[in-house]
This record gives sequence, structure tokens and C-alpha cells, in this order.
Amino acid sequence: MRPIVMARGDEAMTEDTALIEPAEARAISGGISDSTQRRLIATGDYPPPVVLSRTTRGKPARVAFVRGEVLAWCRRRIEAARKGAPPEASA
Repeated sequence: MRPIVMARGDEAMTEDTALIEPAEARAISGGISDSTQRRLIATGDYPPPVVLSRTTRGKPARVAFVRGEVLAWCRRRIEAARKGAPPEASA
């Protein structure tokens, strides 16, 4: 599923700034699981989500990820793997 490129006024949302659903971010990231994605976010080793809406109690209800940040995370992981560094050191 490709992100939708939207325009508002003079601002255009490019593929690098497009917001994607968590499932798509996991697929781009090599098919990591939901629990792995949450663990990596909690440790600061994965791009943080953008909160789109909150529950009445203030907790995030819907989140998305910036496509460009997820792709950059993947590139760093690939570079680290090619250099023989452990994955944690690349994120």
C-alpha cells in the first residue's frame, strides 16, 4: 500500500513525510511483530509514532509513523549489518 501524497495550500506531503499505519511500518521494517515494534519504540531504537487521536482519558487511540523515518531506520540497520555491528548499535 503506497502512502497518499496530499497537498494543502503550498505544502505538499511527500513520500518521506507521508504517514503510514503501524502494520505498514512493520512490513517495511522486515515484518517485525507488533510486540517487537513496541519494544523498540520503548527503548528508543525505532522511530516514535505520531499520535493522530486520543481517547477521552488521554491515551493514544490512533497512531501512524513517518514513512521517511521508518525507511531511514531500515537503512541504518542494513548499514550496521554490513559492518558486522549488532542491531542495537545501529538504531
